[in-house]
Amino acid sequence: MSALDNSSEGVRLWDVADRVHPRRLAALPGNGETTRTVAFTPDGHTLGIAGGDHYTLWDVTRRAEMASNPVGRACAIVGRGLSSAEWTNYAPGLPYQRTCPG
Repeated sequence: MSALDNSSEGVRLWDVADRVHPRRLAALPGNGETTRTVAFTPDGHTLGIAGGDHYTLWDVTRRAEMASNPVGRACAIVGRGLSSAEWTNYAPGLPYQRTCPG
């Protein structure tokens, strides 16, 4: 079971099968405007987010994969890890670590 949380940064998708311990599955960025409508397609595979005169469609069929392996999923989407310079920028003071295999 999934639930949605609309914030100023976009929409967050939650797994609420265990209502005592919900798990955040994904944070989906908005389209730069206030989100006004959020809806799943009847098959539950696509999430539509609308605000103003813009809309965004998200394929959420891999939400279990996102929850179980967020780093691996991020690496697959982006196609690479952080460079040493990016690491220094985003994680200052921490020793560099490879963020994606390969």
